[in-house]
Amino acid sequence: AKEDNKDNQLARYTFIGGNQSGEGGEGHSAKETSDRRFLVHQEAVAGLVENYAASVARLLADLAAVHEVLHAGLVQAGDLVEDSWADRVGAMAKELRSHASAATEDMKQSCMPVSQARQRHRETVRLSLDSDMAMRRLHHYQDKVEILRAQAAEARGGLKAGAVDPNAESSGALPKRSFSGLKTMQADLKLGKLWRNEEKLEQMTQQANAARAVAAKSMSECLTQVRQRLHSSLADVLHLVIDMVLPGLQPPLSAGVPSASQNRETGSRTAKVSAALCAFAEGERILVDGLSGSAQYNGCAGTVQGLRADGRVEVELDDELLDASSPNTKPKVLALKPENLPRNPNAPRCSKLSPAFLNTGSELLGLCDQEAHFNKAEDSSGED
Repeated sequence: AKEDNKDNQLARYTFIGGNQSGEGGEGHSAKETSDRRFLVHQEAVAGLVENYAASVARLLADLAAVHEVLHAGLVQAGDLVEDSWADRVGAMAKELRSHASAATEDMKQSCMPVSQARQRHRETVRLSLDSDMAMRRLHHYQDKVEILRAQAAEARGGLKAGAVDPNAESSGALPKRSFSGLKTMQADLKLGKLWRNEEKLEQMTQQANAARAVAAKSMSECLTQVRQRLHSSLADVLHLVIDMVLPGLQPPLSAGVPSASQNRETGSRTAKVSAALCAFAEGERILVDGLSGSAQYNGCAGTVQGLRADGRVEVELDDELLDASSPNTKPKVLALKPENLPRNPNAPRCSKLSPAFLNTGSELLGLCDQEAHFNKAEDSSGED
């Protein structure tokens, strides 16, 4: 992390041009340093708002997803949770998903101008860094040419007049292998190297000036035209998210709020459950046992119909107890105490359990690890 921080600081130092006072760096002018600081600040604000909108979009998607997962689980909760909760959460999940999809698309469209502005920022940074690179090459050849000029002047200092003049008269003979001849050859080589580098210096000067002009133009556009458009675009994004998307969560959340009649029904049912002091659910299968006054019903199976305020449970006995000779005979309903109603062990509490849901419960209980540990213990016990 420290190395990354150093790299970021070096990149910022190189691009902006030095410390807070503008000293050091790549030798930029005061205006160049100021413009680059404004560009970095402009990018920071644009990135902040765009990332905020993206975070809200992820939040909406996650909110819809957790309600969808909760609904899928409540559907399989059986008698542990009332069916009304699954219905309410399902309605919320559906509305939240619809709101998340629509809001994400709206925010995506609203953020497009911001993304385009940030792309222009990055392009301007690239052009500025290319300009800096061209200037570094220019400075390199300027220093190199200065050194070569000094070396060439020194080499020519000890030669006769016209020794290295290409227009001077020559006898046509090859240079003698003397000290004077070697000095002349060395001077020729240094002059040739100097001329080649002077040509490169001229090319580097043209390239550096062109790169600097392009970078300056792009920087000027970013800090004027792009900045004006960005000002309007950022306001649009903030207005959309804060004034429309977030308040738009209220209708989906209200989709799970029960009506007044549902509240009364739930309150009445809750009162019955509290008064009955038991955990029997409507529709649950039970067995009758322990009756003394009506012992003929002991061992009969039935279905829970409701819970009375006096603590008794209304149970409808199965059809096999009805009198077949009397077609108008109504099902037998008994009001029994909870202690006379042991649950039917052969009747499942819920028939909607999926393997994935059971796997989730097993993982929460750590049963997967326990199973692996148990299998390992069995393997160990089987060794000789």
